[in-house]
Amino acid sequence: MFDAVTAAKASQATTSTAATSITPAGSGAFARLLDQSAASETSAAKPVSGGRIAGAASGVDLLGTPLLATPQEVAQLGSDLTARLQAAGIDTGGAIQLECGHDGHVRAKDGTPGKEKIDAMFASDPEFENQYRKVQSTLSLNALGQISESYVSDYQAAGNDGDRAAVWSRYRGLTERAMAAGGTMTLSGGSLVSGAATFVAGLHLKTV
Repeated sequence: MFDAVTAAKASQATTSTAATSITPAGSGAFARLLDQSAASETSAAKPVSGGRIAGAASGVDLLGTPLLATPQEVAQLGSDLTARLQAAGIDTGGAIQLECGHDGHVRAKDGTPGKEKIDAMFASDPEFENQYRKVQSTLSLNALGQISESYVSDYQAAGNDGDRAAVWSRYRGLTERAMAAGGTMTLSGGSLVSGAATFVAGLHLKTV
């Protein structure tokens, strides 16, 4: 599993510009792909106004600040969000999809009943919005960590350079798709599920 230390180290690499092309190699190549993933995640996770930074940092600050959500925080956010939506008169009986835009703001997906109220709720509470982004980034990084474990296993099992190049190419594509899916989370039954986690679960990857 992609633990907090590994995730933090991957995110720390975002202080440098990610390469636009990556030469196939062993686990180091996937680490660079994760650097790119972390760059996208932390960019989407940056706070937009006021409050304590909850989703992005640089250098040593990242390792000294609890930027990754604990399982308890993930569960608490789902519970708090459900309660807030119900208090606003929004039906939480069905799945509600949320996304973090390029501007850093959290919104309900287009077509969601009560979208205007949901968007306004997040916009009016920067701290809550930051906590959402913290959870989103954590769950996305966990999903990328699962891809990483499977990549290392398949890469080491490859018998020649051609097979290794094919493994690298496949997992690069999976990583990009997981990153894209990670921009969405779904609230259902009082719990939040990352789009990246749902995507990775459907791959039935091997883990070590």
